[in-house]
Amino acid sequence: MEATLTAMAQTKNDKEHKWQIGLQANTVDKLPSVAGLFIPDEKYVWGSDKNKSYSLGFTANYFLKDNISLRIKFDYLNRNILQIQGDHVLDTMTTGGNLTERAETTQKDFYFASGLQWSAPYKKTNVFYGIQLPYNKYGKIQVNYREEGYSNNMLNSAFDRTVNIPGGYSFGIGSFWGINVNLSKHISLGTEFSCDFLIYSVFAKGQTTNVDTTYYYYPAFPTDIESGHSDNTIEKYGVLSLKGTLKIAYSF
Repeated sequence: MEATLTAMAQTKNDKEHKWQIGLQANTVDKLPSVAGLFIPDEKYVWGSDKNKSYSLGFTANYFLKDNISLRIKFDYLNRNILQIQGDHVLDTMTTGGNLTERAETTQKDFYFASGLQWSAPYKKTNVFYGIQLPYNKYGKIQVNYREEGYSNNMLNSAFDRTVNIPGGYSFGIGSFWGINVNLSKHISLGTEFSCDFLIYSVFAKGQTTNVDTTYYYYPAFPTDIESGHSDNTIEKYGVLSLKGTLKIAYSF
C-alpha cells in the first residue's frame, strides 16, 4: 500500500484562479511478487530492517471552470531496504562460530497520472474527487547480499551475491478523492486517497535475472566466482493499488 500526504491551496470560488501547483510526500507502495522472484519488501534476510525508502512528487491542476480542472501527477520513488541478521561481536567469549548476514535492496520508480477533478467547496473546506489514467515505470531491482562466517571473533569465510532483476511498467484506470482546508486565499492543507486498477508487465520479453556470486575463504584467500541467470517471461495481471496523499500547493 502507498500513502501520500497532500497540502493544497484553493479558495471557495476559483474564478480568479486558473492554476494550482502542489508538492507532496508519499508513503512507499509495494511492488507485487511476480513468478516467485524476490522483490522489495519481501524477506531476503530474516533480521532487523532499516527502510530508508521515500517518495516525493508534485501535482498541477488547470481549471476549465470554477470547480472542474484537468490534473497531472508525477511521483518519484526511491526504494532502499537494508536487512541485517547476526552480530559476530556477541561471539567473543565462545569457541563456536557465528554468522552475519546483510542484504540491501535498491530500486527507483516513476509514477505519472493524468485525470479530471471535480471540487465542492464549503466554507473553508473543499471536497474533491476525480478519475485518472495512471502509468508506473519500474526500475531495475538490485540486491547486494553478503554473508560472513566467524569463529572466535575471527572472519574465516565470506559470501557475496549481487542479484539484478529487470524492471517493467504498469498502467490502468483509477479514481481519487479527498478534502482540503484553506489556510489562506492561495494555500490549503488536505489529504487524498486514490485507488488504481493496474495491468502489470513486470519483465520485458527476453530479459533475464542476473546473479553473480563470489566466495572468500580465510586466511588463504582463494576466491571462487560463479555467475548465472534465469530467463523471465512476460507477466501480466491486474491488481488494485491504494494510495493516500498529504500535499502543499499554491493557486494562482
